[in-house]
Amino acid sequence: MIKVEGSEQGVNTRFVVTNLEQARTKVLYQQIDCARGQAENEIKDHKLYLKSDRTACQRFAAHQLRRLLHSAAYVLLDTLRREV
Repeated sequence: MIKVEGSEQGVNTRFVVTNLEQARTKVLYQQIDCARGQAENEIKDHKLYLKSDRTACQRFAAHQLRRLLHSAAYVLLDTLRREV
């Protein structure tokens, strides 16, 4: 499978190589490649909008609590975004 995008910044060509014998390109792109991209976007949102990559505390338990609170906030924001 190949995906090519053209923009002002130039051409972006991506290839997907697989050893799946019964793989269909549309299924590979929609269910695997797009899902991977969506997961990366969700991680980026978590870090960017909730500032969850900051670790200013000295203790491990404090970091864990901070991550737990950030993740709970992300779940609430994501649920709100999906419902609206």
